[in-house]
Amino acid sequence: MITTKQWAASHGIGVDDSLPPVADYNEPVPRTSQEAAVRTVILHAIAATGYGVAPKPIVEWLIDQSIWQHASPAEQKLLEATAPTDEELSEARSRQEAQWALLWTTGVPVHGCLRLKHAPEATIEAA
Repeated sequence: MITTKQWAASHGIGVDDSLPPVADYNEPVPRTSQEAAVRTVILHAIAATGYGVAPKPIVEWLIDQSIWQHASPAEQKLLEATAPTDEELSEARSRQEAQWALLWTTGVPVHGCLRLKHAPEATIEAA
C-alpha cells in the first residue's frame, strides 16, 4: 500500500516538512480571529451543502449573522443554486478539508473533529 506522502511525491507535489517560500511573496497577511472564525463558518456551510443539507436555511442564517457578504461570489452562487451539479457538490464537500486546515493553523485541535464524527459524546480538549 502506498502512503499519501509517497503518492504526492510521485506526482511532483512537495512533501518536505518545510516548503520553500513562494517567489515574489514577501508580505504576510495577518487575519484576526474574527476573520478566521467567519471563514471557518463559511467553509462549513459550503461543505454541509455538498453533503446534502438544504442551502436555503443556511443562506438565511448566514445573512442573519451578517456573514453572507464575506462569502465569495462563487460560494454565494453555489449556495443559491437550485440544482447544483455533482461536480459542484463534490467541490463543496472538499471545503471540509480547507476548513480543517484553517482550524489547524489557528491551533484548534482538528483531530477532535474526526473523533466527534464517531463519538458524539466526546469533547475536544485543547492540545
